[in-house]
Amino acid sequence: MKTSPAFQFYPADFLVGTADMTAEEVGGYIRLLCYQWTKGSLPDDNKKLMQLALVFDLEAMKSIRTKFESRKDGTIVNLKMESVRIKQEEYSETQRIKANKLWESKRNAGASNQQDSGSSPEDALQSPSSNSILLTTTTEVIIPDPTGPDKEIFNWDKLLAFMTELFGKKFKVVNPDTRRKINARINQGWTKQDVQNAMLVVQADEFHRENGYKYVTPEYFGREKTLQLYATKKVEQGTKFKAAWE
Repeated sequence: MKTSPAFQFYPADFLVGTADMTAEEVGGYIRLLCYQWTKGSLPDDNKKLMQLALVFDLEAMKSIRTKFESRKDGTIVNLKMESVRIKQEEYSETQRIKANKLWESKRNAGASNQQDSGSSPEDALQSPSSNSILLTTTTEVIIPDPTGPDKEIFNWDKLLAFMTELFGKKFKVVNPDTRRKINARINQGWTKQDVQNAMLVVQADEFHRENGYKYVTPEYFGREKTLQLYATKKVEQGTKFKAAWE
């Protein structure tokens, strides 16, 4: 998904979070946040960070550095910034789904009108008409991945049971595309424990809890950004659900 050119800024949170920083540190911090938003992450290297932030005092850079967390791939991110990114992506995805549903309902209505008039969809394809645009719309074709669902890494039934217990809502199926995404994360080097840990952290996350976990789906944990944001955080209740993963 293409990164939005703008992100939400919360002045009150920012003022509280930077109250003990100097003007130089605040300016450098803002620059690094902007670089992270456009690039996705920052190098875990103080010399490079100082160049990006235009901060030339090492102690000031160390102060700014406390606002970022290290990741396995040798980069750092500000977790608040990544949570803002995920919220925007989730909102965009929700709007996309709504638009697709609306378009699908209009397409079905067009097909129904065409059938009522005695014509078939094939007739509409052969002659230009106001309904032909609706009838010739194609759906996405998912090409099988040789490393996908045929090469199972998870017990998907246990994963669904785990999520159902954890988030208090019923998850019925993990579709083939989602299986491919989750398996792809494992092939990248993430582990089952990382996926489980991300789920436990999301379960305790204030944003997701206040929204009733409406954005939480199996597909959500197939996204690399979700794992980058949540998988490396520590949770206290990790062993409580161990049996679901055995």
